[in-house]
Amino acid sequence: MVAVASRGGAWRVLCSFPPATLLIDGQPAGAVEAAGLDGGQLARGTHEFVLSGQDFEQRLPVQIFAAPTLTVFVRALKGAPARTPR
Repeated sequence: MVAVASRGGAWRVLCSFPPATLLIDGQPAGAVEAAGLDGGQLARGTHEFVLSGQDFEQRLPVQIFAAPTLTVFVRALKGAPARTPR
């Protein structure tokens, strides 16, 4: 799971698989640790966030608006069951 909160261009990223390295639009933005990562200002519009670690890379289109926004990306883990057993 990756959550990106933004407000007026300022942003914060949380992920369920820290530590991860974050690139925004191809530029290094920092390391996402267990407490998350706060960032500076981004222009309004769509940006590509890329989170990567030892055995994964996840590319995420993130839209930045003037209004507060929370975007959550959820992806099944490899080997996870296709549905919940009853």
